[in-house]
Amino acid sequence: MTMEGPQLCLVLLVLGLSSGGVSATPVLEARPQVSCSLEGVEIKGGSFQLLQDGQALEYLCPSGFYPYPVQTRTCKSTGSWSVLQTRDQKIVKKAECRAIRCPRPQDFENGEFWPRSPYYNLSDQISFQCYDGYTLRGSANRTCQENGRWDGQTAICDDGAGYCPNPGIPIGTRKVGSQYRLEDTVTYHCSRGLVLRGSQQRRCQEGGSWSGTEPSCQDSFMYDSPQEVAEAFLSSLTETIEGADAEDGHSPGEQQKRKIILDPSGSMNIYMLPWLKEKLKDEDLGFL
Repeated sequence: MTMEGPQLCLVLLVLGLSSGGVSATPVLEARPQVSCSLEGVEIKGGSFQLLQDGQALEYLCPSGFYPYPVQTRTCKSTGSWSVLQTRDQKIVKKAECRAIRCPRPQDFENGEFWPRSPYYNLSDQISFQCYDGYTLRGSANRTCQENGRWDGQTAICDDGAGYCPNPGIPIGTRKVGSQYRLEDTVTYHCSRGLVLRGSQQRRCQEGGSWSGTEPSCQDSFMYDSPQEVAEAFLSSLTETIEGADAEDGHSPGEQQKRKIILDPSGSMNIYMLPWLKEKLKDEDLGFL
């Protein structure tokens, strides 16, 4: 396959380092130390610890709770702490530990879910069922996890009538668009206070796939679990390998793999370097 014009490529540099490896420490520009009073910085239901010689503080909450509205504050040059401000710019007088809750379904097409509740706490479960004539894809039962996310996959009830499969409505989102023909689009929105991650708009493409990635609505306290990070990273690497193999004459899926074995005391650093093949020659990458 021949491609014209600049090609954006991705080099993955995988270095196995022993515990005695060399590390680079960035040089930080020194600035005058400013002292901020600790009066009134307490958090209701939790505690705090000072960082960076008193130039920052971090709020700590018991398991199952999160600091609201922020987790950290910095000591400003004026001698006061950064304000307690929510994502929608609302000023809060005092920090507090709030219970972690998972977002509730805003909508569910062609089926039912239960229980219906204004909020879902840790370990709460939710179940999905499709109407007659529709097949369930994804997870029929999901549990609210410690990171504020639901385990499993988005439950989707589909009758297979569209050119593309029903893209579904991830929990916490609203979807605009119910036609799944070629070139049709769907658009997603989040409830107030949540931030959309992934693709807000997706398009039905040739071959029956949707453009972009499945969206999700994130709260400030949510985080990726190690398993979620591993799955996303593996998926990204797989796509990169398949693309490279296809250019080298291998069929997609015929992946060329190597195994790296590290000592128990070792570590692995992975560096991603984008470059234009038109600008950078193979001999310039002699360090690989």
